[in-house]
Amino acid sequence: PCQVEQVVRSDSQYLCRMIFCADTPSNGCATYLIFYGNPCAELPQYTTDLRVSGEGFALDIENHHYLARLSPQMGQLERLTFKRDHGLELFAGGEGHGEPPNIDWAHDYMTPDQSQKFRVTNWATCPNYEVTRGPLCTKVRRWGFPHSPIHPVFTQSRLNIDVTYTFYAGAPYFRKSANMTAVKDFEIDHLRDDEWVFSGYSFTDSLWIDCSGKLHEGDVPQQDQNNLWGVGFFNR
Repeated sequence: PCQVEQVVRSDSQYLCRMIFCADTPSNGCATYLIFYGNPCAELPQYTTDLRVSGEGFALDIENHHYLARLSPQMGQLERLTFKRDHGLELFAGGEGHGEPPNIDWAHDYMTPDQSQKFRVTNWATCPNYEVTRGPLCTKVRRWGFPHSPIHPVFTQSRLNIDVTYTFYAGAPYFRKSANMTAVKDFEIDHLRDDEWVFSGYSFTDSLWIDCSGKLHEGDVPQQDQNNLWGVGFFNR
């Protein structure tokens, strides 16, 4: 199975991104042949375990490993259900700060006087979004300026936030990428690029990846807290 996306025509050329399943050993290599240009080829009808239901950004994305549910209000990751073990479901629980609670709690910033917090989860709906659906991956991209709880009383259009979720067929993980771009100078009290809130399940241990890519269990030492690649949680 393969999937072609981001097709762009430039003069007489077509540029695109191609997605296909690859399986290589660690530090190994493999060769894949890509055939193209056959005008008589049939349209592909690939069957994978990736299932997507819903419209726009209000989607349920499912494969053999998990079911991810995006908020129908603003598209943030609301719940995640693992199909293995006991069917663990991760959710935020409780009430949000005037918006629906999500396990993906970011992105936001606070004004210097701490009177208003501007969040993408305060969107009444996504101001801008782009969805790609296919047999191998589904991408949901959302972008725009965050809102305060009493929008539009405070309309601070200074920080553009761009967030993309990518869900794959056959993979026990998904990817999230985001960037925050200030369109003019302004003052803030604090800013968060990412925060996750899990309820409904107790993780017993933590792990982290150092700057060389090595995985460690336990707490991050003080000297490494600002120089690491990632953190995670697991249950023994």
